[in-house]
Amino acid sequence: MKNYFGIRKLIIISFVGILILFSLSPLAQASLSLANQFISLTMDSGQTRNPLEIKNSSGAPFFTITPNFTLIINKSDGNIGLQLESGSGFEDANYIVFSDGGNIYAKNGTTGAIVANGTNASNVIQGILFNLTKDRTWKERVVLRGNFTLTTPLNISNYTILDIQGILFATPNMGSGNSLIQLNNVTDVEIINGVINGTRRDQTNNNHGILITANSTRIKVQNVLLLDIGLYGIYTYDSSDVDILYNRLINIGGHGIVGEGAGYNAINVNAIGNSIDTTGLAGSNGNQNGIHYESGGTTGKLASGHISNNYLIRINKTGIVLSKANRTQVIGNTVIGGGQEGIVLIAVENGIVSKNILDNNDGDANGGYQNGIRIDDGGQASGSKYNLIDGNIIFNHSGQAIVEKGNANFTIIVNNIVYNNGNPLIATVGNLTKVFNNPGYNPVGQSSITVGSSPFTYTASASTENIYISGGVVTVIAKIGTTIFQNTNHTVRLQPNETMTVTYSSAPTMIKDVD
Repeated sequence: MKNYFGIRKLIIISFVGILILFSLSPLAQASLSLANQFISLTMDSGQTRNPLEIKNSSGAPFFTITPNFTLIINKSDGNIGLQLESGSGFEDANYIVFSDGGNIYAKNGTTGAIVANGTNASNVIQGILFNLTKDRTWKERVVLRGNFTLTTPLNISNYTILDIQGILFATPNMGSGNSLIQLNNVTDVEIINGVINGTRRDQTNNNHGILITANSTRIKVQNVLLLDIGLYGIYTYDSSDVDILYNRLINIGGHGIVGEGAGYNAINVNAIGNSIDTTGLAGSNGNQNGIHYESGGTTGKLASGHISNNYLIRINKTGIVLSKANRTQVIGNTVIGGGQEGIVLIAVENGIVSKNILDNNDGDANGGYQNGIRIDDGGQASGSKYNLIDGNIIFNHSGQAIVEKGNANFTIIVNNIVYNNGNPLIATVGNLTKVFNNPGYNPVGQSSITVGSSPFTYTASASTENIYISGGVVTVIAKIGTTIFQNTNHTVRLQPNETMTVTYSSAPTMIKDVD
């Protein structure tokens, strides 16, 4: 970005040239060059800490620039034009933390003045975070430029942007119950860019990468690479309006991304565009999923989130889990080569699972969790209901492509492409679940119906069926209690889960043709 400042008669022009008086603070260097009508004044990028003052002929400073900043002066037409080309001089930050010669420094982003220094990165950075404007209602930005080892977690306050332009390492044996970055009951915070390395192999305790908790709201975590985290990569608990966007998580001890709600309603927790490669390295029983959303206690404490366009590979357990997380949309994700299932809904209502690609999530040796998508009740009386499973591509699972279990009902399973999965490809238990137009499964085809004693009642499956009735001596064919024929040799079309009754004195032949 370029800013232009027109300044008239502040600098004395002499010669067909310019007289500029400037002074350098200690340790700062600058170069001055003349070319045609422009003068370029550039701070040496190798000098880090001190600003450059440009003074007028009376010796009074009228402009200050900081390192790696170029000032171009246009001396045409009797005006002095200052064209500012941004580098690391006038920083778009309130504070910048950097290291030099083994010391950690923090400088003011506007003046370039050093405001803190020390040898412990956690102390210097935390001091700056605590030194931001008190009770502000606007965001202030702190830049971490370089690599730093943290001995204690960084606690972030309201209205803060933490811009990581390097790597944050956890010191060996950092201590239990810690996360490298913690947000506790805060609002309007952004954690952006850079790398967070949990140094998992050097820890005796498993800690999280980023922890967002205690009713925090309007939080963004974006473009961060999290490596070798001891437990959860990004853990949001009892917090709302959280956006977890375009991060990469590699070699995570527990779950990759976690959204939980218990004490508060956790609404609108979104995980979008993230890449997660390998979870469950800590071996914590059950805590090894890629993305895990769960309401603790009451169903629906965590709700209305979006899990979209994430790429998950080598997940030790299940790719994506929703447990009592109502009104959550799982759309456009790819889950490949996981240890258990692709996507699981447990006691979920009004969820959408759509346009996901699930391939070979089949590594469970027990053989019980090898499905593409499972809709289950998880032992909850409320069960799972009113969910839409639409437009997914599911292949290479030993279990079913899509399966209902327990008290699951009212599921619409439509337009999914399913192939090379276990038989049956789709298995349902809900008497009001509907299954139709799923290539690879629908049409199911024809098979005989075993006719029981008269009057014989038949209930269609979750798919639409044509029932062919021929032969025998039939007196009544009724559909949902209404008589439609009084003899044999007819076809009756049943919608999913509809019933028909045949009354006869000699049993007819009945064949179903399932769409």
